[in-house]
Amino acid sequence: RYARIWGRVRGRVAAALGLAVALILLVVSVTYSLQIRELRREDQERAEQLAREQTALRESLIEAQLEQCRILVEAERPAEARDRLNRLLAQDDVGPFKGRIYLVRARAHEALDRQAEAERDRRMAREAGAR
Repeated sequence: RYARIWGRVRGRVAAALGLAVALILLVVSVTYSLQIRELRREDQERAEQLAREQTALRESLIEAQLEQCRILVEAERPAEARDRLNRLLAQDDVGPFKGRIYLVRARAHEALDRQAEAERDRRMAREAGAR
């Protein structure tokens, strides 16, 4: 009697179990995809935040180096300041500081009695937008 009932429902039970497993796999794969997408978004946000922090740190470092060179000029060590400013200008990422770097280097040139170089640096500073 049970064998006969089982014989009639076995196909339906197998189909229902197959459907249940397929639905479980679908839910798992969709959940996995959503979690991966969220992790990628978080990674992108983290990378953007790190890039902003790196830029801020780089700008702080350039600002500190520029101030150090200004102090060297005032301390009557203009040759050392000029050499450091030359290295600073050789970097690709001085961006908004370029004009100020030229101005400090112009002061160093003046202290070294190199008026032509000082005037050239003042012109470069104006072209770079320094006041």
